[in-house]
Amino acid sequence: MKKVCLFLLALCLLAGCRGEPPEETPAEPVVCVPSEECFLCTGTWERNNVGIISLNTFEMAEVEVNRYDAAGELIEERAGNITMWWTQSGEDGFHVFVTEDPDRGRTSLTIEPGSDQWADRHKAAEFLCADCMENILPEGGKRKLGFGVIDLATGEIKLFERRLLGFSVGDFYVHCDWEEQGPDLRALIFYSPLRY
Repeated sequence: MKKVCLFLLALCLLAGCRGEPPEETPAEPVVCVPSEECFLCTGTWERNNVGIISLNTFEMAEVEVNRYDAAGELIEERAGNITMWWTQSGEDGFHVFVTEDPDRGRTSLTIEPGSDQWADRHKAAEFLCADCMENILPEGGKRKLGFGVIDLATGEIKLFERRLLGFSVGDFYVHCDWEEQGPDLRALIFYSPLRY
């Protein structure tokens, strides 16, 4: 009998160690901003690039695969260099370490999510209208990661998901290589518009 109890206890413990987020518990209602104040509805989306965005603070790190001048015009000539930089979202938000190669249309990056590991619907509601909230962070179900990719040409946001090894957003393909036992992500972003 002891062996059966120990076996069942071990199974219960192992079942809880899959690394999947717990389901959200119902709490106080989420009050979104009106569409006239929504980050996505009022944004000016004119650059054919992507950015890494926090859904808790809506701070963003633009990944410059296509280069633009100060007037917003596309620079259609070789850069002749590779750029490396890093940034942090807020005090304890995500860190992004970026290596941009605009001449080849690719960028590699490492993301450490920090406090942006999980999305907080109450925080996101300070920036999103009800329709955008429902599209990005629908009520109920499993918790979502708190960071994603935003298409700066359309304002479309796609959240990173551990089960996805890659996805497309706008003219870009994002390949994901997740840390095996942690929240960090290494990603490659390729400029890959439709050819025909």
